[in-house]
Amino acid sequence: MKIVSVIFLCLFFGFSIFAQTDKVGIETISLWRVGADGATNEETEGFLTNDKPLLFCVKLNSLKPTTVKMLLVAVDVKGIKPETKSVTISFTTNGKQNIVNFRANPEGSWLAGKYRADIYINNKLAANKEFMIEKPPSQNENETVPKPNSKPRTARRIRKN
Repeated sequence: MKIVSVIFLCLFFGFSIFAQTDKVGIETISLWRVGADGATNEETEGFLTNDKPLLFCVKLNSLKPTTVKMLLVAVDVKGIKPETKSVTISFTTNGKQNIVNFRANPEGSWLAGKYRADIYINNKLAANKEFMIEKPPSQNENETVPKPNSKPRTARRIRKN
């Protein structure tokens, strides 16, 4: 009788462990931008409004074929209603990869503000990552801006006789 109980307990816990490891989850979500040279990518915690495209890398804990979807949500962006979904991208893995890369590329520039990437696995929210998109720092901080009511200066052409 003891042997039957031991076998039953081993089978019960064995199936429980198998069921837990069978679930696909997310290990990491990382943000990347195209480097200054245009060829390399740089990991980042946020983006600039002129970054194109925004790159997202989702690492899964399994090679099991899975549908991964990313929704890019505007959380707090001036001029956009909070929780507006701006980009939706979906990809189904084939069982040979556990990394999914997403690219988000607007027609114009990004608007500055707070955003969130919601990651779904098989249509269930699995994780999210908040990040900021900020205006780039001025190229020249000493640059002066003309007064709105002043006339623009024009260059004079000097004639030589």
